[in-house]
Amino acid sequence: MMVAGSPASGARARWLGHGVLALLIAVATIAAFLPALGNGFVSWDDIASFLDNPHYRGLGWAQVKWAFTTFHMGLYMPLSWLTLGLDYVLWGMNPVGYHLSSLLLHGATTLAFYFLSFRLLGL
Repeated sequence: MMVAGSPASGARARWLGHGVLALLIAVATIAAFLPALGNGFVSWDDIASFLDNPHYRGLGWAQVKWAFTTFHMGLYMPLSWLTLGLDYVLWGMNPVGYHLSSLLLHGATTLAFYFLSFRLLGL
């Protein structure tokens, strides 16, 4: 049992405060990118990467092998291809799903960066 004012309760309150701050930062990040959900695929590189590329679609052996052995458009990005393969499994070719996954990854990355920075800086 923790007694109010004990060192353990102070540390817990600090971590709770940091958790609330981190959550607010993640929510702000998600809110900033929320309008992306209304967008479709764009004509910059989405045509070559997603629309005209059947190789990443799914998580079967052929797709995983392709992800780890291909330099598509000059880039080697197997983890990105695997997440896009998962997007295809979950959302098909609906761009809202791809944007939603990206939005959630941005929010999670914000949380990870906050807590990693907090630990590295020793604050």
